Amino acid sequence: MKPLVDFPDVNKTYSYEELPPFFAHRIPGLGQPKVQKIILEEKIDAHSEVELLKGFGKLSISNPFQLLYV
Repeated sequence: MKPLVDFPDVNKTYSYEELPPFFAHRIPGLGQPKVQKIILEEKIDAHSEVELLKGFGKLSISNPFQLLYV
């Protein structure tokens, strides 16, 4: 498998102040009623991009990769 376009150097540790677009695009708009319901039911911290990514980021229509948390 080739490296991801946003992370071409597999030997480099990437560090960001904000989520890179590859990950940020996986978080749905928080104003959607369905998303708000999931946030409440799953007790997701809506102020934490990392928690939102964990809750919603496994699949995305914006790219073919599936994220797995290990």
